[in-house]
Amino acid sequence: MKNSGQGKFTSYFITGIVSLFLLVLVLPITSFAGVSVEKGPTPVQSGDANTDSDITMKNDKIVISIAAGTPAPWGVAKGGILDGAVVKNGKAGVDRITLVDFIPNNWSSWPTTY
Repeated sequence: MKNSGQGKFTSYFITGIVSLFLLVLVLPITSFAGVSVEKGPTPVQSGDANTDSDITMKNDKIVISIAAGTPAPWGVAKGGILDGAVVKNGKAGVDRITLVDFIPNNWSSWPTTY
C-alpha cells in the first residue's frame, strides 16, 4: 500500500518551487507605483493629522497620514494611522479611517507613557 501523504507532499513541494521560480522571474518586470513621503498636515479631506510633524505617505492609489505630532484619540500611543483615503485624479478623497494603531510593548491603559 502506497503512502498517499508522501505523494501529496511531493506534489505541493514541486508546485511551490515552480510558483516561487515564476514569482522571481515576473516580480522584477512588474511595475509598482511610486510612493512619496511628506511631512506636514494631511491632504486627506476631513483628516485629523494636522500638525507640521505629521507624516503622509501617498501613491497614485491611496494616501495615509501618521500621527507623529497630532495626539491620537482615546489616549493611545502616538504613531498610529489617523487618516486614509483613495486618490482620484491625483487628489486625496475623504477620510475613511478612524485609527489604525500599532500598540507598543508594555502599553497600558490610558494614560500611557510609551
